[in-house]
Amino acid sequence: MKIGIIKYDLAFPMPRTFWEKHKWHKAAKKILKIKPEYEKLWQDPYVEYLEDFREAVICTYFADCILEEHPELKPEYERIKKEEKEYKLRVNDGKEHPYIVNARFLGWYSDYDAENV
Repeated sequence: MKIGIIKYDLAFPMPRTFWEKHKWHKAAKKILKIKPEYEKLWQDPYVEYLEDFREAVICTYFADCILEEHPELKPEYERIKKEEKEYKLRVNDGKEHPYIVNARFLGWYSDYDAENV
């Protein structure tokens, strides 16, 4: 997927091979230079390692760009966010997990995009 400042094709919605992960990590470094507020993703309990952090940065950037280009999808993002929050309150710590919310949204968007092509 090419979106925002990402000018080359990245695996979407998640990387699978070594080289796809390498491209994601390279893109994450580039994104962090222009979006330093994404450093807060280190606080997400699911982000334990640098690789997790970089994937969280890409997922967040993809979700932000998609929502900016398609504001009509905001209710679906909010629905996913609400479901995730309710689940975490029932099962776990109740903390926000933006990495999981954004990854779920990207999975949904991938299906949505395939259906609407």
